[in-house]
Amino acid sequence: MFKPSLTISASICAALGLLSITQPAWSRPSANITAIQIEPMQRNGQEQLTLIVPDRNLYNGSSGALSRYNLHMAKMFEVTFAHCDQLRPHIQQVRWQYVGDNGDLNLDQFSINCELAQEVVDTYGLTNSEPTTMTYRATGTKTVEYIPTLNLRGDRLARFQDTVQQFRPAPSSGFGSAIGGESEPVSIAPATTPTDTTVPVASIRFLPASQGGQARGIFIVPDRDTARSAYGGSLRRYDVHLAKMFEVANLYCSTNDWQSVEWNYFAGNGDINMGRFVMGCNLVRDVVNAYGQGRKERTVIRFGYGNNAAQETHNLPVLNITGDKIPKFINFAKRFQPVGVAQRVDAERR
Repeated sequence: MFKPSLTISASICAALGLLSITQPAWSRPSANITAIQIEPMQRNGQEQLTLIVPDRNLYNGSSGALSRYNLHMAKMFEVTFAHCDQLRPHIQQVRWQYVGDNGDLNLDQFSINCELAQEVVDTYGLTNSEPTTMTYRATGTKTVEYIPTLNLRGDRLARFQDTVQQFRPAPSSGFGSAIGGESEPVSIAPATTPTDTTVPVASIRFLPASQGGQARGIFIVPDRDTARSAYGGSLRRYDVHLAKMFEVANLYCSTNDWQSVEWNYFAGNGDINMGRFVMGCNLVRDVVNAYGQGRKERTVIRFGYGNNAAQETHNLPVLNITGDKIPKFINFAKRFQPVGVAQRVDAERR
């Protein structure tokens, strides 16, 4: 009978030339992890792990210019590959719950399948092993695994940042991802309900049009610093906010008799005026065609005034801003300027 022992022994790693306590200067920095917890093995080919880290600010740079978020994602890929390598075909993917602030800050969920983990390892290669303590949640038993780390030296560092920027959390309604596949939702600790995306949106609301053919919307985000990194790479929160506006505008331009969408954009939960943007439907279609569409993202849209306004939930495809399209979109966002001052049109009365 198969016994799900996940310990990769030091003797095996040494025999494979993977174990080294002293790492050269170019090795990946330590990921600074509080704990990795292993849930009881699932029967659906999915392993469930929780990564707990001490950090609240995930975008603090570490040595080698990798943010904490990058390092944590690297660790998830490394452990996923090691477990897939040891336990296949008994597991096909690993579902991660990502928790910060030593367990008090629920960050998000990620599904990494074994094929993706293999692709990442093939792209970057492996170097020195890192002792990693695993805790079996059901029994409290701890074991140390020696996990080979990704080789992120030289130009691979910047490439890995782009890889991480492209990899998005799994939907909160389930735990699959466009890459990792669908899986059954399982309740796991701790803290708060995770957000649907790494970059949160406080409110998307449409009001009655002020002129024919132009949809009128208000877009509010909780961020006060929209220039901060969105996913640990070069894309800013501001860039992702604009992308989201184009994605929602594409819904309007595709399904309604509209010629343009006007956005009143506010940060800081409505306290910071970011400007009024007008997106003509021809431009929206050009942007969607230029970047293509990727995974679908759950998006709640409200219609009308007040707390009792009608709302709809759509699974909207996100713009495929990956690889060399990232600097292209950043440059586009810099050129795409507001046409005036945003207004809190949601405060009006009919």
